Amino acid sequence: MMACPRSGRVVRKRRWVETATVLTHPRACARGASTRRSLSEADRHEHVAGRVMVHMLAALAQMEADFIRERTLDGLAAARSRGRVGGRPTVMSPERLATARASVSGGQSVASVAWALGVPVSTVRRRLAQHG
Repeated sequence: MMACPRSGRVVRKRRWVETATVLTHPRACARGASTRRSLSEADRHEHVAGRVMVHMLAALAQMEADFIRERTLDGLAAARSRGRVGGRPTVMSPERLATARASVSGGQSVASVAWALGVPVSTVRRRLAQHG
């Protein structure tokens, strides 16, 4: 674990990918803007060896984040190939959409149709625009 002296926030090394740019920026390190103090090691991060260690940890964290992204995308592709679609189910079933289309073409306002169906106005407008 690492503690940032400026904010007092404790972060785990594997989460460094989020702050790797700040931690490894050469000018920030040179002017002391990104000082860190390890709670579990006796490293001196303001020296050359400490900066190299920070760069190595940031590179490993970035690599792990890339692996996670690849595995996630592979899993989504595999699920899609099995016919599974991710995301939240739609509230506008085909029957509701037909009702909304008939009501709006009959002269009712989109807001009153949305209220009657119990869905947001933006959803009715979006689905009517998508499906003509």
